Amino acid sequence: RQSFRPRALPRIASAPAMGARGAGRPDLRGCTSQLSHAARQRRWEEAAHGFEGTRSAGLGLDLVLCGAAVSACERGRQWDGALRVLAMLPELRLLQNVIACNAAVKACGGSLVWPAALRLLRHAAISGTETNAVTLHAAMTACGDGVVWALALALLVSMQTAQLLVSAVAFTNVISVCEVARHWQQALGLLVCMKARRMPLQRVTCNAAISACASASRWGLALAVVAAMQEGRISCDAITYAAGISASGTGEQWMRALLLMQSMEGARVQPDLVALSALASACAEGAAWACALRSLLAIHAGGFARCAVARAAAASACRRGGAWREALGLLRERRDLTRVACNAAVSACERPLLWARSLELMREMRDGRVGVDTISCNAAISSCEKALKWESALELVREMGWRRILLSVVTHNAAISACESGQQWGRVVQLVLDMRAGRFAPDGVTATATVSACEDARRWGLALGLAREMPRLGAGRSGAACNAAISACGKGQEWRRALRLVDEMRECQVTRDMVTFSSAISACKDGRSWGCALALVHVMREAGVARNAVALTAATRACEKGPRWQKVFELVCWMRGEGIAANPVSYCAAVDSCERGARPLPALHFLRAAGEHALERQSEGVRSGGHRFV
Repeated sequence: RQSFRPRALPRIASAPAMGARGAGRPDLRGCTSQLSHAARQRRWEEAAHGFEGTRSAGLGLDLVLCGAAVSACERGRQWDGALRVLAMLPELRLLQNVIACNAAVKACGGSLVWPAALRLLRHAAISGTETNAVTLHAAMTACGDGVVWALALALLVSMQTAQLLVSAVAFTNVISVCEVARHWQQALGLLVCMKARRMPLQRVTCNAAISACASASRWGLALAVVAAMQEGRISCDAITYAAGISASGTGEQWMRALLLMQSMEGARVQPDLVALSALASACAEGAAWACALRSLLAIHAGGFARCAVARAAAASACRRGGAWREALGLLRERRDLTRVACNAAVSACERPLLWARSLELMREMRDGRVGVDTISCNAAISSCEKALKWESALELVREMGWRRILLSVVTHNAAISACESGQQWGRVVQLVLDMRAGRFAPDGVTATATVSACEDARRWGLALGLAREMPRLGAGRSGAACNAAISACGKGQEWRRALRLVDEMRECQVTRDMVTFSSAISACKDGRSWGCALALVHVMREAGVARNAVALTAATRACEKGPRWQKVFELVCWMRGEGIAANPVSYCAAVDSCERGARPLPALHFLRAAGEHALERQSEGVRSGGHRFV
């Protein structure tokens, strides 16, 4: 930040003395005239030298000469010189007037030095120097960096209190300050106030309000201001459209951004680099990769400088849209290659068949000037995970360690998922321990992948322990992790532990869904817990969870092994009555249960129902053009 202590005015020894008459002493009137002329020509250094020369000549300085010197500093944006001249006035026994004060405040405003401008206002109030609207306008301009937007708003209010004429320029200054400070509510409020006072809305005012809304992701309000400008016949320029397109991008409204670009072309406003880059970024948010590529081509065709932001946005759009070939094509021009664009290309290769290509891109980034970071490594690990290449995923994690690339929770989760897909439960547990050693807090993804790995390995004890231990590790209770632990207990024939975990989920207010109850009912199908299976079916209804064919089929199998043929009969009939398609497993369980209970008539009923079900499925297959037989 600049120092607010005024420096000495510069001395230029080589410049001729102002107002010289032959070899005589300088004339005060001539010095004042030439100093004012230098100020109007923005030759502040010449004016400063003339001022110092007049002082050195011993002429009595008057208020007019000092005012001209302050004006010269103001036009040369030398706020510290203006303050130095004002500081001389008490020594010269001169009273500061409004002209000199305004010029000094303007000098501070042009350099955005709001503390000095505020100090001048306070001094003017204490000394009784008159201030006017020009003074306060200049002070508002000094607040343009947005840090003291409230001060600019207070100055606007003080103008109204002092019954000074509040012009549209004053409102525009404060709205611009609010835009920089990202206070969109105040910016829009002032715009509404201007309209209520029937002040003419200027394009620069509306542009500032649109930009304020865009920075706060209020795309609807930003587009409403654009529409109001068009209805009020306020001409929109490239800044207007660029701000509107940028606002649409923050709200993932890429189609609205495209419509604004079409309106821009219809209004014969030439799209600039900012508007085209904003359109590419908006399309990146909506995965509209074709539109993003067209924006990039328009940038090149318009003769603009190569824009790395637009290229990175187009690559991101290709990644989100799955257009990996187009994303790789963007990397052919190496002159404006950026890490963001390369990361997007690596992410676009997050497909099982493209894992080798993602690793190749990583090598090219390492060997080139771009380098790799956490994002590119995470994308490559995710690609290896989808391709079931857990060895390559772990190799990348190790490489990140010795290259001192920052690991993240996403990194560990991708590697854990890769090892879980490869049924490497031991490595999964080790990765979780590494996360704790690195002070990374596991999340729901970590818990689900870890417990699922133990479920696949039939390590029900470890799965159950991890599901209960995750809250202490910082991951919280995850419904998906609990479901995997329940399924693991079912595979280990530990139905009591599965039921206990279902109760713990209720006590801990973890959402129990269809998977939860289906897994728990499946764990009860060993025959000794058919009562619990039926109880879970009723609990599903009380919990508001829809009962599906999987849960009810598991319940029929539990009752079949009971054997409880009446319950099987009731369940299958209830499924048909509720419109739930009973599968062949349910009918077979019902027939087996009736056979064990020596109930031939119900068995014949179920056989007939199974035949009807098979005919229905076959008819559906014929109608759809296939040949499906059950």
